[in-house]
Amino acid sequence: MVAMLDDDDVARGELRAALARQRGIHVVAEAGRGADLLVSMAERQPDVVVLDVMLRRENGLDLVRILRRSFPAVRVVVLTHQLDEGLLLAALRAGAHGYLDRGQAAGRLVAALRLVAGGERILPDQRAVTHVVREVERLARAEAQVRLGLTAMEREVLELVAANWSNQAIANQQVCSVATIKRRLARIFEKLQARDRAGAVAEARRRGVI
Repeated sequence: MVAMLDDDDVARGELRAALARQRGIHVVAEAGRGADLLVSMAERQPDVVVLDVMLRRENGLDLVRILRRSFPAVRVVVLTHQLDEGLLLAALRAGAHGYLDRGQAAGRLVAALRLVAGGERILPDQRAVTHVVREVERLARAEAQVRLGLTAMEREVLELVAANWSNQAIANQQVCSVATIKRRLARIFEKLQARDRAGAVAEARRRGVI
């Protein structure tokens, strides 16, 4: 089941017609404004939302964030004519699961929607998936690190602890004493509100730091 958002009535109608001709695809909600879409989704609970990110009176990326917060189980696919890497990264960081050229054939679009509904991420060029996802994850880790007040050195210690390095091995790697590593671990435990190495690693992973 699919919901659509596009403030261009003609473009939305064309997309609706294209999807209607495809077996197994049912458009259960559509809107020209974000607020209207949210109301419709609360009633009809689609599996995938397809939206034009380049809206005239609303910020499409903000709507992606709202959709992901309000309906975490729903998959979100961004459609655009602008295949720009910066916009692609921004869309994925906002929580989109796919970024597609709306000018492609309906059959390819439907195939992509089915993959997204099944848990996949879809990008215009699948060769870019690994690079883009890694970049998004790197940025997310950096943001989490800043929020927690961890230094770059402390994050490195956490990563080595997660890899089961001993305090002595970490001290050798960072060219310092074991006592220094213990002090750094104590600060890490305090920032993560953890009691021991295992708890710190678990909390760091939960918060997306490592």
